[in-house]
Amino acid sequence: GEAAILKATNKFRNATCVTNTDDTIVMVLHLDTYNDILRRHHFRHLKTKFTIDLLTQLPLLGGFPQSVIASIAYTMKSQLYSLRACIVKAGAPIKNVLLVASGEIKVFPGETGKPDKDNKLPSRQPPAGPKKGSADWLVSQLSKRLPQLAIAYLGHGAIIGENELHKGLPNFENTYIVSSADCEILEIPIDVYKKLVIPPERTR
Repeated sequence: GEAAILKATNKFRNATCVTNTDDTIVMVLHLDTYNDILRRHHFRHLKTKFTIDLLTQLPLLGGFPQSVIASIAYTMKSQLYSLRACIVKAGAPIKNVLLVASGEIKVFPGETGKPDKDNKLPSRQPPAGPKKGSADWLVSQLSKRLPQLAIAYLGHGAIIGENELHKGLPNFENTYIVSSADCEILEIPIDVYKKLVIPPERTR
């Protein structure tokens, strides 16, 4: 019945099926279930193809055979984030290397870039100990009211965490906040990244 289901119109069986054994068992798969499975398979196929195409464009993976790139794509998971969501905080352990599939991200330096419990970025901290009323004190009061400035903006194809791993660092150095309406991040397990991307001498 598969051919009939896949037809756009005239969904009638075009063949007759006859058993040729005495103990035939037939499992029934309903039309709605079959269509749902097809949709899921189609979505996964398109998602995997998109991921492979994205990985192929990265200079980091230039020269790698298609089979290796495909093996990386199959291990990756997708995460969606909304505006001002914190993707990762400075100081967090690196469990996955992150690849920006879509959207834009602001990068804030070190611990001062961590958002608070409401996912909002803190103001700049004033210099320690300026005398009240002095020029330094006025500057410090003004800086408290100014939002922290991002040190970088990341977009499609950017990789988060690779610099730290190549330096041998176990934690993220910066904080990453979504600056677009939405953002999709692809996660590469750190063990897969190290095995396939970082040369063996760098992982020792």
